[in-house]
Amino acid sequence: MADKKGFDVENLGDELIERVEPAREFVQKYSRTLLYVIGGIIVLIGAIAGYRYYIGGKNDEAKNDIFKLQLMFEKDSLNIVLNGRSASEGKSQIKSALEIIEEYKGTEQANLAYYYAGVASLKSGKFDDAIDYLSKFEGNDDIIGAEAIGMIGDAYSEKGPDNYIEAVKYYEKAASHHANGFTTPYFLMKAGGVYDALKQYKKALNCYELIKKDYPKSEQARNVDKYLERSKILSEQGN
Repeated sequence: MADKKGFDVENLGDELIERVEPAREFVQKYSRTLLYVIGGIIVLIGAIAGYRYYIGGKNDEAKNDIFKLQLMFEKDSLNIVLNGRSASEGKSQIKSALEIIEEYKGTEQANLAYYYAGVASLKSGKFDDAIDYLSKFEGNDDIIGAEAIGMIGDAYSEKGPDNYIEAVKYYEKAASHHANGFTTPYFLMKAGGVYDALKQYKKALNCYELIKKDYPKSEQARNVDKYLERSKILSEQGN
């Protein structure tokens, strides 16, 4: 007997069995494989949770070490930033930036240590090291991120004229990194200076014009006219 909706009530049980049976057979046939898959998923979830817990704990441990390093960085104690300090004569131990990077891999503090190591290396004249460390720093902050990129440009610039092309590439990258009225005109001015040194005056002129047009209230805009006029004259001469 069928109901009003067209279901065969009397044979409903048989129909359900017919529909469920293939699924039951599939589970029986592949039960071991399914257990492996489900077990693998559980292990993966546990591993992710464990890793997050581990990283969180390491991050907390690193805060004390990075705080000490920051104090040395602010005092321009570059040797301590790069090499650390052993505990002696009442002075506490301070781990170097490189030790923090090695010990706390994957943490926010290790990332900051790359920045401190890069800046300290740049100021110490270790330009290749500065490029290496600053390239590994992930700067989410608009200002610090731009400064880190720009300092890679500084390192290339300090390496001499053969590296000016690389330098200006990083200055322009820094200028376009979250464009703002502070870092953008600053690095545009640096890019313009390098283009002048390369005798690519039209490109230098473009940098100076952007400062004057887009950032008229910046510190660089106050003195940009003399550079702009010089590059304009030289570019018109075909340089």
